[in-house]
Amino acid sequence: MAKKRFDSKFWAGTFMIGLMVLSSLAFVMEYYANPDSGISYGDFKFTSDPLGYKTKIDGKDIVFTYLPDSLDSVNVSSAAPYVLRQSRAVLISIDPDTEYSDTLGTLQYMDSNILTDALGIMVGPGLTNNTAYPDIPQIDCLNASSDEPVLLMRYTNDSSDAGVSTQGNCVILKAQYSDDFTRYNDRLMYEVVGVMK
Repeated sequence: MAKKRFDSKFWAGTFMIGLMVLSSLAFVMEYYANPDSGISYGDFKFTSDPLGYKTKIDGKDIVFTYLPDSLDSVNVSSAAPYVLRQSRAVLISIDPDTEYSDTLGTLQYMDSNILTDALGIMVGPGLTNNTAYPDIPQIDCLNASSDEPVLLMRYTNDSSDAGVSTQGNCVILKAQYSDDFTRYNDRLMYEVVGVMK
């Protein structure tokens, strides 16, 4: 039996994860050394919150799970933030049949608050399959328009397919694990509200 060797992709992935963890640790250590100052990222100041990290956008408290510096390596389609930011209303649809439906439901709720509070965008919830919940609209990319784009959150079992992409006026967030959904979503929302570029 031949020994299994780790390839360069494994080491590159391990390095990136280590870099993100160390970056987050540096932020946390800076905060604990001087808790009154908070943590700065560009023009934004973050303070610790029971749900994550809070910053003010247009005078309103907005909460994210991750700090922006820990998401520098997360790629988001450059069109995705623009599609969401330029609309007056957004439909957010999640997959209720995945094992991560609780995480997706939480993200759907948090995104509704972020888009409404920070940008004044109206948000409508939806499901990719509403058989079990007929009172909630079934929404997918076919429902997307320039006036009402769709943010579709969907599970993928292929890590190379994970990330944030666009298909016309539909922003598609795909992830393989619960934490990845949250990381991709935080990065997308940071770009939508202008904290990150």
